[in-house]
Parts: sequence; C-alpha cells; structure tokens
Amino acid sequence: MNSRQRQAGGGNGEAASARSSLPPLGNRLTLREQIIALLLLSILILYYSGDYTQISFQYLEQTSQRSLAMFAIARGLNAAISVIQSVEFGFTLGVSAMLSPGEVLDPLNDLIERFSLVMLVASVALWIIRLCGGILLNSGLLWGVVSLFAASIVLTRSQYSLINSLGRLFQWASSVFLGLLAFALFTPLLVELVHENRYVATNYEASSSGLRQAQAKLEVMSREIDSSGGTTPGDALAEEECSGWAACLDAFGERLSGMSDNVAGVAALGNRVQALVEEARRTATEASRQVVIQIAIFILETLLIPIAGLWLCWRLLMRRK
Repeated sequence: MNSRQRQAGGGNGEAASARSSLPPLGNRLTLREQIIALLLLSILILYYSGDYTQISFQYLEQTSQRSLAMFAIARGLNAAISVIQSVEFGFTLGVSAMLSPGEVLDPLNDLIERFSLVMLVASVALWIIRLCGGILLNSGLLWGVVSLFAASIVLTRSQYSLINSLGRLFQWASSVFLGLLAFALFTPLLVELVHENRYVATNYEASSSGLRQAQAKLEVMSREIDSSGGTTPGDALAEEECSGWAACLDAFGERLSGMSDNVAGVAALGNRVQALVEEARRTATEASRQVVIQIAIFILETLLIPIAGLWLCWRLLMRRK
C-alpha cells in the first residue's frame, strides 16, 4: 500500500514539475510577436466593424479637400498678382517715365508660388495614403498576413536553421505588411485629431479667412488698375505750325496751358500710384503672414505626422526581440 502511494505521489510530482516547466502563454511569444498579434487583432476588429475604415477615408477626404482649397486660393492670388504686375503707368513731362506699382508684390508672389507647391505636395501625399489604404485593406490580404504571421511563429521555433530562417523571413514580411496597414488606417485619425485641436483649428480658420480677404482685395485692385492702366496724362503735345506773331503767341499760350494740365495730371497719377502701392504693401504683409501659418499647418499634418507614424511602426514592428 505504501509503495503504491509512493509511486502515485511520485507520478503526481513528475506531472506537477512538467507543468511548472512549461512557460506561460504570454512568455511563449516574444515582445515583437505580442505587438504584431495585438496590432493584427485590432486591425481585423476595425476592418470587420466597417465604420472605422469609412471614417478613416472620410478624414482623408476632408484633409485632401482642405489642401485643394488652399491650392485654389494660392493660384487665385498668383493670378491677381500677375495682372497687377503686368500693368504700368506711363507719363511724359519733358521726359518719358514708366511706373510699375506691382513690383511691391514680388516677395509675396515668390512666397505664393512656394505655398502652391506645398499644397500640391500635400494633396499628393494624402492621395498616396489613400491609395495604400484602398489597396491593402481587403479581406484576402488581411487573412494572408494572419496566415503568414502564424506560420512564422511555428517556423521560428524549429531547431533547423533553414526552417528558422524561413520563419524569420515570414515574420519580417508580415511586419512590413502590417506596418503599411497600420500607417494607412491610423494616420488619418492622428491628422484629424491634430487638426481638431482648438489652437490649430483657430489658426487655420483665421489664416484661411485672411487669405480669402487678401485674394478679394488683390482681385479688386487688379480690376481697378487694369481698367485704367497705361494712361499717360503727360503725352507729348503735337507740334503745330504757326504763321504770324499773333498766331504763334496763341499757340505758345495753349502749350503752356497744356503743360500745366499735364503737371496736374502727373501729380494726380503719382498720388494714385502711391495709394495703390501702400494698399498693396499692407495686403502683401498680411497675406505673407497667413501663408506662413498655412504652410506650417500643412507640413505638420501631411508630412511630419505621417513620417512620425512610419517611424513608430518601424520601431514597434521591426524590433529584434
């Protein structure tokens, strides 16, 4: 009886020691594998819930529309500035001279061209993210990544080096696909969260309104200048022949009267050009400030945040252990 009890006790002890020697479920996966598994499970849940993918694409559409709207404003500003710069005021008072009030807008025109380039790059970057999401977010590819990751877990635990290397290759491939999926899904949410921040949203709305007002002012100014541009209040008086002292004295008096009218016209033109230059300078200063704000916002939303998202995915999914 005692021997049977000792044998039974020994069997129970061996079973207990065998169970204690097995690693817990959490420790059977490396930290990298745990991160991949959790992220893959989250993406599957979000994909089959249906709402999040639609919301993600909606956020991308909103951001893309904002960048295209700013691109249109930039092109409108550039067109108005080009009209203003193409008009010259000429006058003749002994000597001929030309005035170009649009030259004061040269710095703003250069900044607007760079601004339109930034908006174009932002639109292209957003469409790249959208294309990545549209290509990668399908059930076949998702379950293919799941199968690839499951196979990598089994193969990396093999004692054979060739099979182990194949498992690491599968794990690397699943990490790359998963990183691109996470980038396409979560980047629009991060961009929208940043844009909905009160400080960012307030500055965006204020700068957008300021640029629209600047565009309206420049368009009005361009129409006014274009309608009266090229006037020459001091055109040379036509030479007329005179015969006799009386006729020559009358002609000389008319020329003096015409010259006084020309002087008054040139003075009026100078005052008008000065007023236009001052108005253009004020508009250019305010528009430049608003353009800088818009460039900062769109660089943050369409370049820095996506780059940070890619870097974070790389750090999480490409760790060695």
